[in-house]
Amino acid sequence: MNYLISIALAFISALATAYTTFYFTRKSNRALNMQRLEKVYFPLYVLLEDYFYQFDKFEYPKFIPLIKRIIEENRLLAGNFLYSSFEDLCKDWDEKQYKRFCDIVLFEYNELLRSVGLPTLSFHFRMKHKMYRKRNYFYKISSFLKVGIGLIFILFFSFLFAILLFTRYHQ
Repeated sequence: MNYLISIALAFISALATAYTTFYFTRKSNRALNMQRLEKVYFPLYVLLEDYFYQFDKFEYPKFIPLIKRIIEENRLLAGNFLYSSFEDLCKDWDEKQYKRFCDIVLFEYNELLRSVGLPTLSFHFRMKHKMYRKRNYFYKISSFLKVGIGLIFILFFSFLFAILLFTRYHQ
């Protein structure tokens, strides 16, 4: 019986350590995330709000200088992923590159909103305003389900393993 209690306490302490680390790391990045949101992602969101995932080869090059100014003035805050995606977009102005850039901007925008405690763009809002790739959401939903099922699978077999260990050592 003491062995089972020690396993349970070890598991609980590991979870508490992981949660505490995550909580304090998130708190320490809040100011930086707010700065990234205000200087890079919110201006990009406002600029592209009516044009996400709606590609027009002749209309959108007018956005290039505006996007470039936002990213260049805040290069350090923008990060390499956004910067390299923008470079790819400038080199090859096509629908695939534009949608990839939209994916990055919307994903980071939502993550930054969440990290600073502001409301995120809901699924309903994004669907209503056509801020999505049609097939991309089915992929995200299915990958979420796979992760959830995977976690349940891991927890179940961890619990099963702990029971087997307990019964083996207490016979």
